[in-house]
Amino acid sequence: MSFNGVLRISALLFVLVFATAVVEESVAEYTKMTTKTTKHRNAYASMMYMGTPRDYEFYVATRVLIRSLVKLNVDADLVVIASRDVPVRWVRALLCTTGTFPSLVSGFFSGRLGLDGRWTAAVRRPI
Repeated sequence: MSFNGVLRISALLFVLVFATAVVEESVAEYTKMTTKTTKHRNAYASMMYMGTPRDYEFYVATRVLIRSLVKLNVDADLVVIASRDVPVRWVRALLCTTGTFPSLVSGFFSGRLGLDGRWTAAVRRPI
């Protein structure tokens, strides 16, 4: 192999390495632009569960809280934790009006203890 052939192969390898570096950098920049990876120092959290006489009032208060925080454009995470027995239309309304999707959780003790009905509201609450 002559010096000319080695020079061509070296130039080709250099171009390939340079092109790979450019593609990797542009992909990383695009990913950074498209994904929302901002870290917030604070968070506002609300919990919704069923089994109290004022379930609807708590739902409305949660909606007002989240909507106000979105409107104020706070620099914080917005968290809504909802038990699985919260009506689907309430969850859907929170998602549509505020853009936050409630995390659905089931109570830790529900179904594990043989408790009668009067304790289910207390047992259903996430601990």
